[in-house]
Amino acid sequence: MTLSNYYGELAAIAGAICFGVGNVIIKSQGKKINPIAINAIRLSFSAVFYLILVLSLGTLKETFSYNAKTGLLLVGGSLLGVVIGDVIFYFSQQLIGLSKAYPIAVSYPLVTYLLGIAFHFETYDFFKIQGVLLVVLGVYLVSTSTEDQSILTIRQSAPTVEITTRKERTKEEEEIIAKKISEIALEKKKAKQKIILGILLATTTAFCWAIGTIMMDQGLKNNVSGISANAYRIALIAPASVLIFLAGNRGKLKTKFNWKSILLVLIAGIIGNTIGSLLYVFALSFTEASTTAAISAAAPLIATPLSILFLKERVSFRLILGTLLTTTGIWLIIS
Repeated sequence: MTLSNYYGELAAIAGAICFGVGNVIIKSQGKKINPIAINAIRLSFSAVFYLILVLSLGTLKETFSYNAKTGLLLVGGSLLGVVIGDVIFYFSQQLIGLSKAYPIAVSYPLVTYLLGIAFHFETYDFFKIQGVLLVVLGVYLVSTSTEDQSILTIRQSAPTVEITTRKERTKEEEEIIAKKISEIALEKKKAKQKIILGILLATTTAFCWAIGTIMMDQGLKNNVSGISANAYRIALIAPASVLIFLAGNRGKLKTKFNWKSILLVLIAGIIGNTIGSLLYVFALSFTEASTTAAISAAAPLIATPLSILFLKERVSFRLILGTLLTTTGIWLIIS
């Protein structure tokens, strides 16, 4: 086989690297700029970039002349995956950390494959089913790999109480001890709820990405240009991300911008959204949705070690094993 037979797979691999690096950069700024603002900034920049690109190539008219079905699939899939799915994912990684949220979210090839079978876009394959089972096991291990840091902090900072008999304590001391115990229990409960919510959000992200990928794959069946298709979908979904940001900023999601954070988000957008999304579209054009999704899901091989190295996130044997099993399952899905 010639290299041209692997254009889709190579594009997906390059895209996975871009997505992994971009997400680590975004994670580093997560506490300085809220997730909705991050999405609005990076998509707005990408939209301007692609509009300038199609203008310079003289393909602006072609870019915005798709039929209703193609346009709906491209824009609808992108809204679900890039806008809704990504915003949910950012919140998830803030709750449970990138090294846990990413492997869970990128199990979306499992959902993509099962939905593909259900809607007759894919055919049953024994090795893919084995891969699906490994992905499920890997996701479980990642989800339960370590306790949330906030729980450990609560345990370490729990007040020490001098051991005395009940008779030796005054009523006021009893009330203080009872109040402290109650506060610790409440903090532990909130921390566990935070973990559960983060896992649920990461799982929801997987479904958004899967359905969005299938919709985009179907939209690209009409032999549309990769650059034009990417310019079209990003130019139309960027305003939606800005509107979501403005609506959120009227509530509690206030954002204080600084130039360093904006610059880093733009760099992440260039790597992950501008370049990575173009590679993803090219991959979908040359191979099926489940294969593209599965290869792209290997991004934790880039994101997880980087987040542990640079963001000081916790790591455990279960986390490493879960990531390896997830990746092995993904490999079986595409083999």
